[in-house]
Amino acid sequence: MTKLTFYHNVRVDGGRRTGIEINDTTAMEFYQEESLDVDPALLWYVDLSCEAEGLPREAEVARRWFLDNEKPLVGILLGVAGEIEVGFDVEVRPFRRVVNDGPGGCRVKVVVSAIHRLQAKEVARDLREVAQSWRSLVERLVSESLV
Repeated sequence: MTKLTFYHNVRVDGGRRTGIEINDTTAMEFYQEESLDVDPALLWYVDLSCEAEGLPREAEVARRWFLDNEKPLVGILLGVAGEIEVGFDVEVRPFRRVVNDGPGGCRVKVVVSAIHRLQAKEVARDLREVAQSWRSLVERLVSESLV
């Protein structure tokens, strides 16, 4: 069984880190700095993990898989955005949604977390932005071996 995870984190200082993990090891990543006032605390994040036999185990092949499966994965993200439109309870735990019939029959788990309740109200909008930018976010990732 292989697990591929697409992640997107937004920091308090506006920095954004996007990446792909293969079996919980970072394979590709991109960090976009937004401010000279460094505050690395996470404001919110989304992890989209896909598990199945036969998923790719190499970075470039994993990137291609995420690009080839853009439509169903973006659909899942937009579905989660619709579920948390009015926010979610950040005091209990991160919001989690599991889809058992993801692309190629994989199990997809989406985890969304925010630092506080007011940010949680904005996350649906933020997830829609990630969905709209899916292709460019995945394409700009750099292999960890090149960093």
